[in-house]
Amino acid sequence: MKTVFRNNQECTHVWAQRSHPEGRTPTGSVFFEGDAIYSYGKHYCMARFVTDSKGELCVLMNDESYSVTTSSQMLDVRRATSAHIKKFYVINPESAPVMDREFKRANEKVAAALNTAKYARKYAVIHLETAQCQANAFNALAESFSDPRRIVLDDAFYTTLNAANEAKKVADAKHKKEREAAEAEAEIANAGLIGKWKAHGVQSLAGEWIGVFPREAYLRIKGDEVETSNGAFVPVAHALKLWPYIQQAHATGVAPEILNKRIGLYTLNEIKGSGDVVIGCHDIKFSEILSIAVQLGLTQ
Repeated sequence: MKTVFRNNQECTHVWAQRSHPEGRTPTGSVFFEGDAIYSYGKHYCMARFVTDSKGELCVLMNDESYSVTTSSQMLDVRRATSAHIKKFYVINPESAPVMDREFKRANEKVAAALNTAKYARKYAVIHLETAQCQANAFNALAESFSDPRRIVLDDAFYTTLNAANEAKKVADAKHKKEREAAEAEAEIANAGLIGKWKAHGVQSLAGEWIGVFPREAYLRIKGDEVETSNGAFVPVAHALKLWPYIQQAHATGVAPEILNKRIGLYTLNEIKGSGDVVIGCHDIKFSEILSIAVQLGLTQ
């Protein structure tokens, strides 16, 4: 079984699939053993799959400070894990959450955000929403791990939050046209970047993408593999076997029953009636798959 993967992205994707007991990058800067994945050594566990008190699978993500390099690796881990799985940010993912410690830290973060909001000249709502998110995050963690404690924000908080939201709406309306113009420019730039990536003009989309990196994956052929914009690779031979099912689904509008089929290192989760495909953390549109099929000579 393969245990050395070509880069951080591929290593984190394979870890997230839970199909290999261990793996690492060529330099060993990212490696995983069982359910846990590490950065530069076992002193820093980035994340770990666990089962909560309800018997549901979730991911504990490390919320302690980390270097710029590890920050990039953490981003790869977040992107690799499915959007459908619960994620909790804790102090140390290697053990079950220590709820006393998590409760104390969450209260400190809520208090700090509320204090900052008091003195914020602009967009106090951001800090108030941060306090709300911290409280909600702890409450969700506590519920999943059967802890009775909850962080409750009082009526005065919501009165202040509502007032801050109204002030933010006025400011947002003022800058709406500028933001829309910037987004239009970014869309044009990103479209050009996608084309450049598909033509192998750039190695990675993530490093040059403007704005929020899309969950939708783009595809290109690289040697005897199909590469995704999220940094995963699937053998062309596997893609050839998958194409008839996708083509039929797109033509008939009926999703085939072939769940959990292995595609390279990954699991095929779903072929939709539209022909769109979900593989691991990748959402792939039929149009992208069709472009690869055309390049491989699978269509008229």
